[in-house]
Amino acid sequence: MSEIALWIDNLMDRVRVSDHLQKNGFQIDSIPDSEICHEFLQAKSGIVVIDLQNASLDFKKMRRQFAAQRKLTDQIVSYFPHVQIHLKKEAEQCGIRHIYPRSAFFGDILTIIQRVIKENESKGWHLQSPKRDLID
Repeated sequence: MSEIALWIDNLMDRVRVSDHLQKNGFQIDSIPDSEICHEFLQAKSGIVVIDLQNASLDFKKMRRQFAAQRKLTDQIVSYFPHVQIHLKKEAEQCGIRHIYPRSAFFGDILTIIQRVIKENESKGWHLQSPKRDLID
């Protein structure tokens, strides 16, 4: 089973993402902060989905934590409200590359996650997508 951790403070969003991904064969965990996020990414070949609006999100702390291990940020998928561009810029400074406007993320969650899995597998990563046939 493929593992994804959600760092999403908003309960409605967390349930929506969790339900959708579980229905498609992913195992879902929930994480509360950047320390657990970093530990999860170091210990597992999994993905972390982050809502960039999280009240618990400290971008300065994340930049310090991921400074020496930028490759871990390839396993992070994040989303933000399209009107809050500053959140996207903060995430980019942390090394996060998979950053989507909220509407785009919720409009195509599964395809986005599978794209990240496929991209990382080409780098020797071992997370298997439960629905490989949905990726072109």
